[in-house]
Amino acid sequence: MCKGEVVDLTWPIESSMMVYPGLTRPVFQWVGRYNSEGYNSTRFLMEAHTGTHIDAPLHFIPDGVPVDSIPLDRFYGVAKILRFDVEPRGQQISCEELKKRCPALEGGEILILDTGVHRYFGKSDFFSRYPILTIEAARWLVEREIRALATDLPSLDPVGSKNAPIHRIILGAGIPIIENLANLHMLPDDANIFFIALPLKLRGREGSPCRAIAIIRHQ
Repeated sequence: MCKGEVVDLTWPIESSMMVYPGLTRPVFQWVGRYNSEGYNSTRFLMEAHTGTHIDAPLHFIPDGVPVDSIPLDRFYGVAKILRFDVEPRGQQISCEELKKRCPALEGGEILILDTGVHRYFGKSDFFSRYPILTIEAARWLVEREIRALATDLPSLDPVGSKNAPIHRIILGAGIPIIENLANLHMLPDDANIFFIALPLKLRGREGSPCRAIAIIRHQ
């Protein structure tokens, strides 16, 4: 059994939450109330890429794997943190920077990319602040054969990107992406982390909301 301190890395889903430009916010409606129907029941409508969510290869690869067909063991496992201590300001993250900060990244591990931008979630400059991987950096991650890429970035490409080259490189290699993580500052730099982020079983779909957690295992 995997025991340790549990850190919730998921943003709450609510009608007033920040969403990626162009998406609609979640809509909640009471369809049953205890004082009239004798029970409480909610209907809600939301887009698959709301808040903390998973991108499956089908998101940008026409014949890519949908989220329900990705083996579940791609969404949990030992994770390594790659953390940046510079202020996020829309800069690029180079391949050299990744190699310097995470030289021992091994195949089969989940990479948690903490850019620090989660601290600005909900603020007006959030989408202008988040950094972007370079093409070479994305290809280096593919070469490392990581199990999944988890990050506080709301997207791997700039807002409004039509070609989405970074998404296509990562997803084209069959690597699922978990975006918009919260609370990464609560994970110690040298933590032994077991990461879990399971998608809903949405048949044939390109993405899904998820509940992401990190279990800090103490030696």
